Amino acid sequence: MKKIKRADYIRSLSDEDLMMYIYRNSRYFTKGMKRLTEWLQEEIEVDISEQKSEKPPIPLEATPKSWVGRVNYNGHILVESENGEIVYEDVKKTMQEYGVRPCKACGLYPDHKGDDPCIAGLGKVINACCGHGNSEGYIQFDNGTVIRGRFTIEKSEEVPE
Repeated sequence: MKKIKRADYIRSLSDEDLMMYIYRNSRYFTKGMKRLTEWLQEEIEVDISEQKSEKPPIPLEATPKSWVGRVNYNGHILVESENGEIVYEDVKKTMQEYGVRPCKACGLYPDHKGDDPCIAGLGKVINACCGHGNSEGYIQFDNGTVIRGRFTIEKSEEVPE
């Protein structure tokens, strides 16, 4: 079981499953916008094994240029096969054979700029702690998103405008 925000879970549903979910929870849609917003922000436990399989891979030649060179392969592990090819660990196929896969965490593909959709458009930082090297840190954004974990702090010479 994994705890995620209800809104993130809803985003991962197929159209058919989304309609069923809305129908089963329709009472929350009649209590006003404030209650609906609170309901969407609640954390729920989700059994990952019950979720549908990931979206189908996109052929490498059909992927946008902004996706090229992604070093983490959307969370999927690459390994060297017996014949020396670099393959996805779970399906034993190369990216050229299998295609580009969606994010392993959120199930979505990068946006048109190549950014991860689960953290794109984070907003402005309103509060943060680095963890001081001995505990988890966090970054809180003005849209309510909070990222927690152990961070490596890097500073770029170039500051984007």
